[in-house]
Amino acid sequence: MEPNQERIARIASSTGATDQEARVLYHLGEASEAWNKLPSRKPRWPEAMRFSVYYRALVDMVLARIARRDHPEGWKPPRDAEGQDLPPQS
Repeated sequence: MEPNQERIARIASSTGATDQEARVLYHLGEASEAWNKLPSRKPRWPEAMRFSVYYRALVDMVLARIARRDHPEGWKPPRDAEGQDLPPQS
């Protein structure tokens, strides 16, 4: 199935994501929808909770990347073991 380019463009414009970041968010959303369509197993709650935690963590990683890029003044630079600033990642 081909990705929905309009949906990816909407994700990019509404979040400030790059095209690649928007694609990651799109595919995470697709994975979540597919997961929720799986047949129920008893008990499903612990399994669903685990999926939700990991899904949210992955989405948050992408959103934090966007926020750090768009608002660098709000983030301390990463430091190495000696406390020296690390060069920015592209």
